[in-house]
Amino acid sequence: MTADVFSILLHVALGLVAGFAVGLVHFRLLWWNTQMLLGAGSAVAAIAVIVLRFAVLVGVFVLLAQFGALALLAGAVGVLAARQVAVKRYGGTA
Repeated sequence: MTADVFSILLHVALGLVAGFAVGLVHFRLLWWNTQMLLGAGSAVAAIAVIVLRFAVLVGVFVLLAQFGALALLAGAVGVLAARQVAVKRYGGTA
C-alpha cells in the first residue's frame, strides 16, 4: 500500500515539474515568437518556432500520459502555473 502511494506521489511530482518546465519554455518561446512576428523577424523562422513549441509540448504530454492520468493532469497544472509566471514576467492580462 505504501509503495502505491509513493508511486502515485512520484508520478504527480514528475508531472508537475515536467509541466512547469515545459510551460516556462513554451511561454518564453511564445513571447519571443510574438516579438519576431511584430518586428522584422523572418516569417519562416517564426513559423518554425511555432511548430517547435507545440511539438515539444505535445511530446512532453505524450510522455506524461505513459505514467498515467494523474501525471498527465499534474503536467497540465504545471503548464498553467508556468502561464501565471509568464504573465507576471512578460505582462498582459490573465
